Amino acid sequence: MTFNKSFGLLRKRGVDLKIKKKIKLFAIFLIPFAGLFFGSFTYYNYKINHLEPGNYAGKYLLNVDTSNSTEKKIDQLLSQRFITSEGLLTSCQGVGTESDRYILLESQGQLIEYALLVKDKNLFESVLNNLQAYFEAPKGYYYWRLNLQEKQPDNATALVDQLRVLRSLDEASTDFGEPTYKIKAFFMAFNLFRYNRYENVFCDSYDGRIGKAEQKISLFYIDPVGLQTLSDDFPPAKQSVRRTLDILKNAPRNNQGFFPSNYNLQTGSYVWPEKFTTVEQLYTIDYAQKAGMNVNTFLDFLHKSIQANGKIFSTYHADGSPDGLDDSAAVYALAARIFHQAGDNKDEQWCYERMLAYRISDQPELQGAFGYETAKSAFAFDQMEALLTLHQEGKTIK
Repeated sequence: MTFNKSFGLLRKRGVDLKIKKKIKLFAIFLIPFAGLFFGSFTYYNYKINHLEPGNYAGKYLLNVDTSNSTEKKIDQLLSQRFITSEGLLTSCQGVGTESDRYILLESQGQLIEYALLVKDKNLFESVLNNLQAYFEAPKGYYYWRLNLQEKQPDNATALVDQLRVLRSLDEASTDFGEPTYKIKAFFMAFNLFRYNRYENVFCDSYDGRIGKAEQKISLFYIDPVGLQTLSDDFPPAKQSVRRTLDILKNAPRNNQGFFPSNYNLQTGSYVWPEKFTTVEQLYTIDYAQKAGMNVNTFLDFLHKSIQANGKIFSTYHADGSPDGLDDSAAVYALAARIFHQAGDNKDEQWCYERMLAYRISDQPELQGAFGYETAKSAFAFDQMEALLTLHQEGKTIK
């Protein structure tokens, strides 16, 4: 063996030894930190997931600290009529609703939002416990609904409902000083990134039955605050979040300020509906406001509808004419909050008062619920949207 070859082998062995030494040192430092992380997660995950589920939400709703008599009445109504023996909020109550009653992630998410607004950790945690017990799939995503009788899930997700829970967890970790919520938010963000995307864009849903993500994103699902929370909690999602937000920010609008209903991720095109559902448009407008977009055209349209018709209709055609004569408490609750964001106190006040006028009066079991005066049924969505507005706006509106 020549000198050069011998020297080369010795040098190689020296380099190999240095590399092995570095790997060993890295492992010495990494293993304890990994163990600490795993141990912390195991502890916090155990703590979260082994809190006892049950009908505590109804109990804590009855004890919400509020001076608003209407808010107190709805809290009582939800506790006594809408919340099951397991502590889950049903989608509707009343005559003729039997076949439509489900347990929706949407409703539980609205309730957890309300718990944050009233700063009630007991209520928040009681809802969170039931979410984990009934809605969390083995893979880590959250089902969008359960049937009422057996509490069996539909094995699919809804992006906007999970984002609502995610941002609530993140906010609660600060408000209540509870790191367990932040850890839960991280894993929720991770699973949203893992399942709820198509072509690197967040999509409406993931169907767990066939293992596929949907090929569209509804614009009223693009919650910029929820998506930013997701990006903050799980940084690898940043590009997907940006691409999803761009779909909202680049969306065309018609002469009334209406947005398309969704974006087809397969064809790369916006989809316009035959008629526009006002609740969906209001959610989209709310998200557009929070994304810093100008929504004055749509607000002007709502103002003109109020002036000309004395109401905001539940559905509209593309030319701005109403499709039917229906309106709802939820429409006015959402519109009041949107006018509030825009600084339009006059239209905010009008919507707030119109919302308060929507109360059932001739059904003893639903007395005072938000709905048509002569209605025989009431929906959790209307009650929760009104509650959120009552607590947010009740402090500022005379």
